[in-house]
Amino acid sequence: MEWDRLIEEARLRGDVGAQLAAAQQRETAAHWDMEEIHGMFEDLSVRVKLDEEAATRIQKERDELLQKDATASERAVEVLAELEMEQDLRRKAKDRSMAL
Repeated sequence: MEWDRLIEEARLRGDVGAQLAAAQQRETAAHWDMEEIHGMFEDLSVRVKLDEEAATRIQKERDELLQKDATASERAVEVLAELEMEQDLRRKAKDRSMAL
């Protein structure tokens, strides 16, 4: 009877030991997963910062291009006005030369 009780206790201790070993393995795996996730988070943080810098740079370039476009449009209007005035002056000069 005593022998049976000792065998049962040994079996239970063995089960507890196996459960403890499994729990330690899960804890180790969870720690590794946490480290991996932390590294991934750091990588993403760096990527976000780089993306924000790129977005800022692109927005600045876009603003500069819009300004250049506005300036070019203004200049085109000025050139067209000058051309129209020149054509008008030529037409008047031609009309005066024919009137003489």
